[in-house]
Order: sequence, then C-alpha cells, then structure tokens
Amino acid sequence: KPNEIKGSLIVLELYLCVFMCIFIRLNVYLTNVIPSVIVFPVSNIAMIMLSTLVGKFIFKEKLSLIQISGIVLGIIAILIMV
Repeated sequence: KPNEIKGSLIVLELYLCVFMCIFIRLNVYLTNVIPSVIVFPVSNIAMIMLSTLVGKFIFKEKLSLIQISGIVLGIIAILIMV
C-alpha cells in the first residue's frame, strides 16, 4: 500500500508540473491580450482557490469558516476585476 501511494504522488506531481507549464504559457500569452493588471491578480487568486479546492475534495481536508469566506471573497474579487 505505501508503494501505491508513493507512485500516485509521483504521478500527481507530474500532472501538476505539466499544468503549471501550461498555466505559465497561458499567463504569458494573456499579458499580450489582456492588461497585466488584470491577468496576474486573477491568475494568482485562481491558483490559491484551486489549491484549496483540491485540498478539500482530493485530500478531504475540512475548511474552516474563514477559509470558505476567503474562497467566496476571491471569487467576488475575480468577478469585480473582470
């Protein structure tokens, strides 16, 4: 069982590396299309929210009221900026 978990974590890390590569390329592309004042805050907030949701649903972490309100405020901030 520990070897299966270790193998799963390695695959997850590889997926995250590929995702981050695509994410960085998308940021570089969008800076030429959308003003960077919008692109970088939106992408940073989105990454924080994504990592929080991954922790919640994949790793079964319990979110506190402060964390839930932070996610809601992040979504509101993205909607206001766009």
